[in-house]
Amino acid sequence: VLGTQKDRTVMQQGDTERVGIGTNNPGYKLEVEDDTDPTIQLQKPGGGELRLTAALDSNGHMIRFGGNSDGGNIASSTLRFVSGGDAERARFDSSGRLLINTDEATSYANRTGLFQITGDGNAHIALARSTDNSNEGSLTIAKSRGTTDSPTVVNDGDAVGRFHFAAHDGNDFNSRVAEITAHVDGTP
Repeated sequence: VLGTQKDRTVMQQGDTERVGIGTNNPGYKLEVEDDTDPTIQLQKPGGGELRLTAALDSNGHMIRFGGNSDGGNIASSTLRFVSGGDAERARFDSSGRLLINTDEATSYANRTGLFQITGDGNAHIALARSTDNSNEGSLTIAKSRGTTDSPTVVNDGDAVGRFHFAAHDGNDFNSRVAEITAHVDGTP
């Protein structure tokens, strides 16, 4: 089948069960080629949509997911990951937070983290390294002054990292019961 609007509009490649849009030689079950807007959109009548766009970033590649009539931008919607039927396991919310086993961000010790794991029976983070050498698994907490794009040196007394221990007080998890803080001891 070849579209009539222009060459290579829609192409079904013989017995291969491959469909090409914008290509006469699809290499996959569905291949979309377009110089300006290679986007696939799935839409439910009356609302709800998912857009998958292949675009170029500064490294020459990017995949963008978006939906909910937002122009392909995930910024105003939520990206959910489900398994086991329709059980939500993780989501990126509209603020860019990665939430695992919860659909709502929570404040702990008066902070709403960008990465949250919540669980009724399991909320553990495991770091394991299995290599035939003496190198360890690690967790790094880093601090600079300045910005992400232009970091600058820290000052004497700056807090570099902190572990907060919070307990539910009947209302929320904002009550700190203990903390461990590391400070700069002398400007590097």
